[in-house]
Amino acid sequence: MRLFFRYLPLSLVLMSCSFESSAGNPVLYKEHFDFYKFGETLKETTFQWTMRFKDKSKKKIPFNNCNEITVFNQKDIALFDQFRFKLFVADCTALYKFSDAKTFNKTYFQKDLNTGFITSLPANIAPIINDHIFTKQKNKSFEEAYTVTKVQKKNKSVNIYSKEDHFSIKVLARGDFDEDGLEDLLIASEWYARNARGKFNDLVIVTKKSANKPIEITWRIHKSIW
Repeated sequence: MRLFFRYLPLSLVLMSCSFESSAGNPVLYKEHFDFYKFGETLKETTFQWTMRFKDKSKKKIPFNNCNEITVFNQKDIALFDQFRFKLFVADCTALYKFSDAKTFNKTYFQKDLNTGFITSLPANIAPIINDHIFTKQKNKSFEEAYTVTKVQKKNKSVNIYSKEDHFSIKVLARGDFDEDGLEDLLIASEWYARNARGKFNDLVIVTKKSANKPIEITWRIHKSIW
C-alpha cells in the first residue's frame, strides 16, 4: 500500500537553494491541518473530533472524515456555516490531491517559500471576487495588483493587507500534481473584505515551467465566488 504521508524535511526534498533544482519527493505541510488525525492513508485519516455544521433546517450534521465532507451537498449547509464548511472541503481536496502526487524530476521554485515569494505570486491565486477584478489583475502579482499596506506571517499563514482587502495565503503541499515531471505548489487562500461583510476561500495549483517563465495557475477548486 502506498504511504499517504511522505512528510520529509525540505533539506531532503530539494537538492539546492537555487531556482532550478533536481528531483524530489512530494511534501505535505501538516502544520496547516490542525483538525486532522493522520493515518497512513487518506481513508484512515479522520478529524481530531467530530465536526458539526448546521443545514438549512438548522439541524446539526456530524462529520468525522474527509469522505463525509466531500460527498455532502454543500448547498444543503446553512448560509452562515458555508464558509467554514468550504474551508474543510478545500483542506480535504488538498489531501486527495496530495495522495496522488508524484515525485518531480525538476523544480523552478525556490526552497524557501517566504513572505517575499508569497507576495510575488499571481494575485489571481486568491478567490475570484468578480470577473472584472480577475481580468484586471491577470499576470500581476499581489504587489502589482494591490497597494499593499502590510504583510504579516500570522497563524501559520502569510497575510497580505491592502486598504480594502485581507488575503491569507498558505502553501499546503508541493509535488508533481499533473504528472508532467515538474514540481507544482498546492496553495490555499482566503479573502476577507476589510470594510464590508465578505469572505471566501479558494484552492489552486500553480506551476513554473522554466526559470524564465512566470508562475501560472493550472487548476482551481472554485471558478467564482458565487
